[in-house]
Amino acid sequence: MPANLQASILNDLKSLLTPASLEQDRAVYVRCSRDWWSQTLWWDERQIQEHMPQIVARPANAQETARLLDWANQRGIAVVPRGGGSGVSGSAIPSSRESIVIETTRL
Repeated sequence: MPANLQASILNDLKSLLTPASLEQDRAVYVRCSRDWWSQTLWWDERQIQEHMPQIVARPANAQETARLLDWANQRGIAVVPRGGGSGVSGSAIPSSRESIVIETTRL
């Protein structure tokens, strides 16, 4: 999880999700800022990370997903759904650092 994540946001998320649903591995954050679009491969090569999400959540079930989506909606935070990251059009790339990626691989 990025170091600049506000304590209040982190506390909210800890109350909404199980610990396993909050990703903390930096390599996962980098992976979730990309797909297989050729532009993102270029970003990797040059270590450009401007599309790094604020949060990567891996909800375990529909209830966690619903709680997270409701929480983000109330705060006006963009949510980017991500499956396996195999897209080639850039549609799973966060538009800003203030976004949340919901990785669906645990669902």
